[in-house]
Amino acid sequence: MVSSNSGQEVSIGSGCAFLGTVIHEIGHAIGFWHEQSRTDRDSYVTVIYDNIKSGYEPNFYIASASQSLGVPYDLSSVMHYGGFQFTNNSFPTLVTNDIAQAGLIGNRDGLSHRDKHLANLMYLCDDSCSSPPTCANGGYVDSSCTCVCPPGTSGTTCQTVTGTYYEAPCGDQDITTAGTITSPNYPSIYPPGQHCVWIVTAPAGMQVRIAFGAFGILYRSGGKCPFDWVTVHTDSDSIPDYVNCGMELQNQSITSSGSRLALEFHSYQYGNYPYYQKGFTASVTFV
Repeated sequence: MVSSNSGQEVSIGSGCAFLGTVIHEIGHAIGFWHEQSRTDRDSYVTVIYDNIKSGYEPNFYIASASQSLGVPYDLSSVMHYGGFQFTNNSFPTLVTNDIAQAGLIGNRDGLSHRDKHLANLMYLCDDSCSSPPTCANGGYVDSSCTCVCPPGTSGTTCQTVTGTYYEAPCGDQDITTAGTITSPNYPSIYPPGQHCVWIVTAPAGMQVRIAFGAFGILYRSGGKCPFDWVTVHTDSDSIPDYVNCGMELQNQSITSSGSRLALEFHSYQYGNYPYYQKGFTASVTFV
């Protein structure tokens, strides 16, 4: 990015000409920092420095001062890195502290509500409002002098709570019986833009065993699973023990280290490759 007297130029490199990436870079140009650089980030995400490419560690450092203007941390911010940004080994560089929220980070669909809220505060968009309303539950006043309400709220001042700010992932985070887990739409090809989390808890004194049958996920490239992937967490925490794609887990079994096991499935928001995206089926038992 190069500044000039007439404004600020934004340079978009090869392979980065996607709407969300462009919005991310313009965000920097108008004064946004990376979300994971916030001083309160450790309450929401964990950086795994051992997995970061040498020389890229500063991209994950905490800023010396807060730039949030009171806007809450936003895992779905367009300024937040995804989990595998600058990985050196195909394992995550950044994980959410709550595994069920893992699919929120790395949004490149567009500005989140809280991104817009921060921009409105930075540029005093309600400064011309003579009698601005008081917005509740994370709403903000925009240049039209009305409240803009976040997801999960409604009403003229966002006073009615109808749900949660973050959308829940697909999957099932409370499995306690043996059964079968499949990718979305299985045995048909799985759709793009999915993130599912399954968490299995075994009876007292037992472990979880997951046995994959068919397994067809978009292939590995450059030693990594850059688009679609499955992770297995043998103790259900946010840091995976397995990151796989292609046919790598077909007919493979994995047993938890304790009484809990978690499984994540992710499909990239673009692309349609039916031959490679057949999905998976897995049986869950207790041993």
